[in-house]
Amino acid sequence: HSGLGRRIAIVTLVIFSAFLLLLGNIFFWAGRTVTDTDKYVATITPLVEDPAIQKAIATYATDQIFANVDVEPILAESLPPKAVFLAPTLTTQLENYTQKGLEKVVASDRFEKVWVDSNRNSHERLIKVATNYEGDGTISINDAYQYMSDELATTQLSFLAGKQLPSKVGNITIVKVEYLPAFHNLVTNINTWRMLAIGLFVITSAGAIFISRNRRQTAVALGLLFATAMFTTLLALRIGRETVVAGIDSQYQLAASNAYQIIVNQLVVQSWVIMAAGIIIA
Repeated sequence: HSGLGRRIAIVTLVIFSAFLLLLGNIFFWAGRTVTDTDKYVATITPLVEDPAIQKAIATYATDQIFANVDVEPILAESLPPKAVFLAPTLTTQLENYTQKGLEKVVASDRFEKVWVDSNRNSHERLIKVATNYEGDGTISINDAYQYMSDELATTQLSFLAGKQLPSKVGNITIVKVEYLPAFHNLVTNINTWRMLAIGLFVITSAGAIFISRNRRQTAVALGLLFATAMFTTLLALRIGRETVVAGIDSQYQLAASNAYQIIVNQLVVQSWVIMAAGIIIA
């Protein structure tokens, strides 16, 4: 009975250890990519440097422009009556010219700077709102005013900061954001979660080896299971990419695939390194 109990305890610790490794790997990536502004900017900057993504941005912008502005009738009105038949051709040429022009703009260093600065500022604001938010996902006028009040505190309009709105006005709901409480928990607790995950991972791995009579065999099993867990992560990321890309318009699929790879690149690298370490241990 004691031998059976020992084996059950070892198997439980080994499996739990692999599960904690999976969680810790994701938590470390999320902490670097989602909640840290500098690392977030470092992650998304290569997006705008990718030719396929640049082309997709220019294509989408061009499509939106010509979808909202009916250019052909405007050109037809501007042409002499005998040349009206040229309006469709000229429209196509103008659309192509707009596309090429936007591609040059998106590929410029100036656009990249605007992209980086805009994403940095937006991310800092988002993290600030998520960190300070307390509620069920409902954003009221008072919540919006408090955020604006913080922004005004360092300006010439600082006299407006810190004021309280009447409850009848302040409690009016602007929007319901279902994911906001979960995002608040992620932003405020991610460092604790990843430290807890890695701490428990070390404890369970060491515990499995310590109580084992054949410690070498248990270490081999741990190494193989760690490698398998990381292989599963890499496989899931590959399937995730194919799933995401499959649901997107064909003209944007290459850009979407490249964007996905860029965003999860750090997680992929981490997983390969851990998988190699598991194989080496085994």
